[in-house]
Amino acid sequence: MPTLNLLLVDDSEDDTLLLLRELKRGGFEAQYRRVDTEQAMREALEEGPWDAVISDYSMPSFSGHDALAALKDYPIDVPFIIVSGAIGEETAVQLMREGAHDYIAKENLARLCVAIERELQEAANRRERQHALEELTFSENRYRRLVENLSHEYFFYSLNSEGVFDYISPSLTNILGYALDEFIGHYTEVLGDISKNSDAIKYTELSLQGIQQPLFEVDVRHKDGSTRRLEVLEVPIGSENGNTVSIEGIAHDITVRKKADDDLRLAAQVFEHSVEGIMITDADNRIIRVNRAFTDITGYSEEEALGNTPSMLRSGHQDSHIYEKMWHSISENDMWNGEIWNRRKNGEIYPELLNISVIRDDNQAVSNYIGVFNDLTERKQAQEDIHRLSHYDALTNLPN
Repeated sequence: MPTLNLLLVDDSEDDTLLLLRELKRGGFEAQYRRVDTEQAMREALEEGPWDAVISDYSMPSFSGHDALAALKDYPIDVPFIIVSGAIGEETAVQLMREGAHDYIAKENLARLCVAIERELQEAANRRERQHALEELTFSENRYRRLVENLSHEYFFYSLNSEGVFDYISPSLTNILGYALDEFIGHYTEVLGDISKNSDAIKYTELSLQGIQQPLFEVDVRHKDGSTRRLEVLEVPIGSENGNTVSIEGIAHDITVRKKADDDLRLAAQVFEHSVEGIMITDADNRIIRVNRAFTDITGYSEEEALGNTPSMLRSGHQDSHIYEKMWHSISENDMWNGEIWNRRKNGEIYPELLNISVIRDDNQAVSNYIGVFNDLTERKQAQEDIHRLSHYDALTNLPN
């Protein structure tokens, strides 16, 4: 048998007993408190909680109107039911307009349990709807804060079923230079260059058909006439009948990243195709990168060089003083250049012109050393040939 916590506003103990008997007949076990003054009712409301309030209409110093007004002062949602035999239809209607949930005549108490069951269910439904509304409001507020405070590299937008912008986040202005009202109500063609990108048009058309599309990139026009590269994700939003009613999308300005990628790609090509040997070491002077020319000049493959120090190339053809001077210049000036003799993998000693530069991080600590060198073998040979031709007879090899 379900238990009800009832607040009974009534000055008659006999009427209270009649109500309790009717509730028990209807399958309810009532725990109750009877009050007959405004002060007593307010004290009871403070103590709560109550499943329902059942009030008489007319009492010597308190009325159903007063009880209903007192209940409204508290942030609680419980059924308020008037049980009385002393009011007419007009008064009952007025009480319902003021917020009473039902009116039951004392001569018709058989309807009491039905009314309580209905109003308890209605109250539960109201609380559920209110909770859902609060959750939705919280979610919407959180979502709006997220959208409106996106990084300057992102903006959120929404297109209606005709491909017209109906929402766009404020960060658009930072990215593309347009005011929001220059977009709202306009087609995507406002971006200009997007019409030149057939993939972007294709993806948006498929999204409007309700087909989820992958990330895609598109070039769009900044208000100043320059071009921005955007990375875009669009999500079709469908109705219950399956039709797409809108598209929600988020765009990421990757212009700077794409330029950096292009610069890195160009640098990598320059590094790999340079005719000069290039060797990069870490702060501990361990080799971490070499280019193709390094292999061509030294005979060591990249796999053989990685993890070793440049001393693997040392020829022993010069004394240690040159290396002391080299490191002194590097530590003082962050660079050194000069000629040294190194040894190829096959044991051949060769001259090279070497330039060493220091790379430092944001804290000015050494992060890398870069060595760039040219094989001087042919140049040295040419110099020797010129010297011999200048001082010796080409036929007899005798001094001039």
